[in-house]
Amino acid sequence: MSARLTRRRVLAALAALPAWPALAQLPTNPDVVIVGAGMAGLAAAKWLIGKEASVVLLEARKRTGGRVLTDTHAFGIPVDLGAAWLHSADANPVTPLVRALGFRTVPDDEDPRLYLDGKEASEPQYQGFFDAYERLVNAVDEAADEEDDMAVTRAAPPKTHSDRLAHARFGALEAGMETGRLSVKDVAVQQRTGVEWMLPDGFGTFVNAYAKGLPVKLDARVERVRLTREGVIVDSTAGTIAAKAVIVTVSAALLAEGAIQFDPPLPDWKRESFERLPMGLVDKIALQFKDNAFGDLEFTTCYVKNGSGPVLASLVRPFGDELAVCFVGGTLARDLEKAGDAAAIDLALNNLRSVFGHAIRKEFKKGVFTRWGSDPFAKGSYAFAQVGHHDKRALLAKPVGRLFFAGEACASEWPTHVAGAFLSGVEAAKAAIKEIR
Repeated sequence: MSARLTRRRVLAALAALPAWPALAQLPTNPDVVIVGAGMAGLAAAKWLIGKEASVVLLEARKRTGGRVLTDTHAFGIPVDLGAAWLHSADANPVTPLVRALGFRTVPDDEDPRLYLDGKEASEPQYQGFFDAYERLVNAVDEAADEEDDMAVTRAAPPKTHSDRLAHARFGALEAGMETGRLSVKDVAVQQRTGVEWMLPDGFGTFVNAYAKGLPVKLDARVERVRLTREGVIVDSTAGTIAAKAVIVTVSAALLAEGAIQFDPPLPDWKRESFERLPMGLVDKIALQFKDNAFGDLEFTTCYVKNGSGPVLASLVRPFGDELAVCFVGGTLARDLEKAGDAAAIDLALNNLRSVFGHAIRKEFKKGVFTRWGSDPFAKGSYAFAQVGHHDKRALLAKPVGRLFFAGEACASEWPTHVAGAFLSGVEAAKAAIKEIR
């Protein structure tokens, strides 16, 4: 057995263990209650504890990480079912944290492969695809400088086959929503340095390590937050706790559907902020195969489109393992969640079969479909701003008395990314401690 694989198995085992002390009961009167133990909540807690504030995190799930999840059971190796990339890693504020905890990173810097109707694209087709994507990004950046907001499709109407491929990549597969509903002013703020890294041992494994030592109460769903003259009272399924302030980091979709009741009710401008930031959806279909299912193909990303069918992106042989992680987004992902796991797995297998031949079905062992849209504590992958409402991220982050908000939906920088969640958590923590001291 190789040293790499041995280390991965050890880390996989560690990832399955709690990295925080179990709280038998809620502490009495902490300075700040943090609702949610995803990256935003964890970052807020770390910063507050560093300032000698007392905190407790209430997490509805039975684990930390939120939409960052490394599965170590399905295939016997770490597989990221949620966030997986350190996007723009050379500028990403999470990169120093990853390095400080000793996690390995692997660059994802190869151009993706493109397969059309069962054949690898010709050189002109490749060039057309890359050029169309670059034109699309440039058009979005130019349109974002205009006074009025507009949809991405208005800024760069897709006219050719290459254009439509580029829009599928930019929209459903990356933003979790088709480009006809994406605001150019919202997506233009995304960092795009071109430096992309992945974590072989899992992004979720890193988050578990980052969470170590933090006071997290799991399986504690917050139902109501009451603002009082003295501070806040938080009612959860684990009990009631009073504090000086509260930081809410749950999904924008949960806020929009009223999963947490606020007393007194939130002002209209605050409610509109999360109603105008609906959740996009990117799901993964992870497939495990027997030995040598992909011939001599090394770790790469493949975009595959057949006829009038959808475009699927797949990570093939990530980190040398005999896996394919297929990505579906937007309307297709929501339809597949309704159709069921078997339909999703079948779609991904057929998509890969067009490239690697009929034998790939014989090599197939098992698959996992993520279903982030059906997850009761996520309701999607990350928030996108409706056209004309890119300013709602800042409004969502704006406090109401001693009630503060954080999460990727609040991020004016790095929205939709783990980095955005991290930065917004720190900003909410700074605002909270300024208010209570």
